[in-house]
Amino acid sequence: MLASAKKILILVRSISFSKLHSPYPLPEVLNEFWRCMSSMKNMLLFHRQTLNEITIDFHYMMMIFNCLDRSLIYPNQVFESPRYKFDSQFLFSDKYVNYGLFDLTKLKLDGMNLNEIGSGVLKLNNLKHLQMRRNNFGSLKTTQFPDNIKHLDLILNEITSIQNVLFPKNLVTLSLTRNNIKTFRNLIGCENLLKLDLSYNSITKVSNVSQFKKLRILNLQFNSIKCIKNLSALSNLEELYLTKNSIQNIKTLK
Repeated sequence: MLASAKKILILVRSISFSKLHSPYPLPEVLNEFWRCMSSMKNMLLFHRQTLNEITIDFHYMMMIFNCLDRSLIYPNQVFESPRYKFDSQFLFSDKYVNYGLFDLTKLKLDGMNLNEIGSGVLKLNNLKHLQMRRNNFGSLKTTQFPDNIKHLDLILNEITSIQNVLFPKNLVTLSLTRNNIKTFRNLIGCENLLKLDLSYNSITKVSNVSQFKKLRILNLQFNSIKCIKNLSALSNLEELYLTKNSIQNIKTLK
C-alpha cells in the first residue's frame, strides 16, 4: 500500500449481477460487498493524513432485487430486508474527523444510496468541493455545511424539499438539478452564489431572488414555472435559462 497517497479514486462497477447469470446467491454477494467496504475504509484511514481528494462512484449499482424475482432464482434461500443501506459515517467516523486527521479538500460520493449526508462528511472543515450524486436523500433538513465549501453538487438525489439547511457562506456554485424540488426557497446562506442550477425539478413559482445579488448564471430549465418575480434584483445576472416552463406572460419576468 502506498505510503502517502494524495488522491484516491474508487469506481465500483455495476454489481446488479444479472438475475439469470449471477454466480452467487444474493446473501453471499452482500457479504462480499461489505468486505469490500471494510477494505475501502481501512485504505482511507491509512492515508488519512495525506489525502486531499477522494472519489467513490458506485456507478448505478443495483443490489436490491425484487423479492419475487429473487425467490424464483434462489428458491431455497430465506431473504431478509436488503442490507445495502450505506452511511457515509462508515467511512468518516467522528474519531478521525474530530481530531483533524482528514484534510480533504475534494470529496465525491456518488451512487451510494445514502439517505443523508452524514455528520462525518459535514465535519470535514477543509472541503472546498463536495459532490454527492445519485443518492436517496428525499429531503434536506437540519443540515449545516462546512463554510469552506465553494462548489456543491447534489444532482439526482430525489430531493423534494429543503428545510433548516444552512449553506456555506463561501458557496459560489450550487447544483440541485434533476431532483423533485417544488419550491424556490430556503436557500439560506447563498448570498455569494455565482451559479445556481435548479433545472429538471418541479418548481412552479419563483417569488424571491433578491438574496442572490452576485448571481451570474441561473438555470431553471425544465420546471413548471409560471411566474418569476423581482428578477430585476439580480443586477449581475449574465445568463438565464428558462426553456420548457409554463411562462405565458413575459411581463412576469420583470
